[in-house]
Amino acid sequence: MHPSTPPGNDQGWGESGEREKSTGNSSLFPQFLQIFPQFPPPLPPPLPVFPEPLEVFRMAEVRRWPSPDIPVVISGLYTPENRRGIEEGLKIIENLTCVRFVNAGETEVGSETAHVLITPGVGGCNAVPGYNAAPGYVSVVHLHAPDCITRIGHVLHEIMHVLGFYHEHQRLDRDSHIEVHYDNILPGHEANFRRVFNETLGLPYDAGSVMHYGPKGFCADCSRPTITAREGVEGADRMGQRFNLSMMDVARVNRLYQCSGYYLGLDLLGSTSYVPPQPITEPIVTLPPSAC
Repeated sequence: MHPSTPPGNDQGWGESGEREKSTGNSSLFPQFLQIFPQFPPPLPPPLPVFPEPLEVFRMAEVRRWPSPDIPVVISGLYTPENRRGIEEGLKIIENLTCVRFVNAGETEVGSETAHVLITPGVGGCNAVPGYNAAPGYVSVVHLHAPDCITRIGHVLHEIMHVLGFYHEHQRLDRDSHIEVHYDNILPGHEANFRRVFNETLGLPYDAGSVMHYGPKGFCADCSRPTITAREGVEGADRMGQRFNLSMMDVARVNRLYQCSGYYLGLDLLGSTSYVPPQPITEPIVTLPPSAC
């Protein structure tokens, strides 16, 4: 059993939704706009009209990059040790899938080459999910050092966002597998628990995914849970783990990026065949919300 990150008394929140020692940063947009002022400010998320179990927010479809070869720039602000930690996370994905992270070197911000920029930011771990076909798109990942790097699952979680994945506990079918305790969510973080239209990729729910929050993610009263797994849910004993990709995480990447010859999860109970969507080629006017 892999325990989730235990809650503590620190003020910061990590990408798993658990309290950590770093100063939490639940929104990457202020920093994003400082670095890339040419992008217009994103529209605020809509206010809920009905209780969440009756509402579904359509944030975005799964948006894969047009090629599994994805250009990446790692900020020079990292120490060599922290850079190695980030590269280790990228290598794990490369070893298990057909995705390749290509060193974009000195790619200039604002160029026509869409790429990923991994930077310390000012605190916290977050990323914008998926690809955007806007010219010169930069997918910004904030991995504050060392808190977001010392546990490899934090790196993997944010890179999975970059590849186009939302949180597992935001799937439309999640209420059959978990119960979300809205009365105990830290005010201002409710959006991290909203269900979204997102491809299941023909794979069953996985509470042990590196993309799933732990039982006390963003808890207001951390003596009580914000998420409870229902009886018999796959991976419930690993819910919130940040140690590695689960088998279903690996299968999801390989299905989305059409990695023939790699693990597709065909042996997993409840899996079905899957035909991936066509890559999005039209620019998206507003950027999606950041994800932790």
